[in-house]
Amino acid sequence: MKSIGLPRYHSFFLPAFFILVITIMHFDVSARPNLALFRPVVASSVGEDNPPGKALDGIGTTRWESQTTDTEWMYVDLGVVYSIDSVFVSWETAAGLDYAIEVANTPSVSETGWTTVAHVINGAQGEKRSITFTPVLARYVRLQGYKRASIFGYSIWEFEVYGNAAACIPPVVATNPADRTFTAGLNTSFNVYANGTEMSYQWQHMRPIDATWFNISLATSAYYLFQPTLTDSGALFRCIATSSCGSDTSTGASLTFSKKGKINLACKKFAKCTSFEGTDMTAAAAVDDDSSTRWGGNYKTDPNKDSAWIYVDLGAVFTIDSVFINWEHSGAKEYYVQAADVASDNDQGWTNVAHITDGNAWEKRPIKIVQTQARFVRLRCIKRISDFSYSIFELEVYAPSSTLVLHGQKTNFIQHVPFLTVSPGKNSCIITINSPKPTECSASVFSMHGQLVRTIQGPSGKFVWDYSGQNGNRVSNGIYLITVTSPGQAGRSKVAVYR
Repeated sequence: MKSIGLPRYHSFFLPAFFILVITIMHFDVSARPNLALFRPVVASSVGEDNPPGKALDGIGTTRWESQTTDTEWMYVDLGVVYSIDSVFVSWETAAGLDYAIEVANTPSVSETGWTTVAHVINGAQGEKRSITFTPVLARYVRLQGYKRASIFGYSIWEFEVYGNAAACIPPVVATNPADRTFTAGLNTSFNVYANGTEMSYQWQHMRPIDATWFNISLATSAYYLFQPTLTDSGALFRCIATSSCGSDTSTGASLTFSKKGKINLACKKFAKCTSFEGTDMTAAAAVDDDSSTRWGGNYKTDPNKDSAWIYVDLGAVFTIDSVFINWEHSGAKEYYVQAADVASDNDQGWTNVAHITDGNAWEKRPIKIVQTQARFVRLRCIKRISDFSYSIFELEVYAPSSTLVLHGQKTNFIQHVPFLTVSPGKNSCIITINSPKPTECSASVFSMHGQLVRTIQGPSGKFVWDYSGQNGNRVSNGIYLITVTSPGQAGRSKVAVYR
């Protein structure tokens, strides 16, 4: 009789006439917690039905299995920065002979940004190995394989990370704000990402006529949403992240007035896709107004690799007349542009508005369509160009120069003019509606997943949201969508809530 290998377990056998194995786990109340337990994990590949999350589930009889190449890897996101000093790896027979433990504060699927803290060159099949190293501050921990101990891929029962809470960490800006263009009367935003502890933020701007930086009132979160004026064109914006043990300043991002008469209705809207290859290649990356990020389908898991799709929710029913697609190398030879009032994850309810049969890799393609009323726009891909799945840097949707938004029945078109102003503060935000019928206005707050958070009451044309939900408790940190309606008009705006 053979027992199944479990990390840090002991198996005891009764006499042979008993068909029973009793497994007892050692619980050490003084032991430090496993920081990797149940945390998000990303791997270079998956073999059969053994995803990397099974190496972080604490069970010990489930495992991650990679494909059969030497340079496979997996990394775990600990959620925050810790002072890490050891890793425990419980290998199956398909172990690593030569591998490294690496750390980072910003993850990457390449070698960029990772620091090696331990290198094992004498790994063995089925071993349970504790690896200690000099304490290092990090949020992400990666096991990078170099050589397998068998003909199979790497196979890990459990991957555990140990360390202590970090002391004050000086802020380090990891992602700088990106340059923006804006259309008069519409909101735009900048955001920054910094590593550190207990940080505060202050946005500054410098107009062409200033030659010095000025603090922006109430712009004190990592996400800065505002409505620019023409005098802001050409200005630079930056953010200072500060903690009790230091500060760091982002690079400056420019703001430029857009002279084109159309608005990208898909920009930063909710998007959905059939699959994605990694957490940095979701559908949202195709509508984030950043041509350096992309949606990438998962060609390894899609059962029908050619029939992938991605759609965007414009948030309201608009009259649209064109679509622009910035394809990566993994483009589509044939695909449809489709529109719908109600989205579905199958082919029901979608109307074809364009059919492309001559697509190319690295193509930046504007597609003119007959004016159509729709809330959802989808790319229904039919045939790939490469062996990989489809990949799109940006998907943009445009309305005619005189943008029309549809409210209610399809026969009721009105001119869409901005009439909503949101002024965020530390403990509340003021929502002002410029409407000819202010007493008939209403305001609601939704999460970015579409869940109703709060219905707001207020005096004519003005509402105050105190960052609480329907139950009266303050909402969690994050981005929220404010929607307002009045007879013949509607508006939406985002607001960032941080404690």
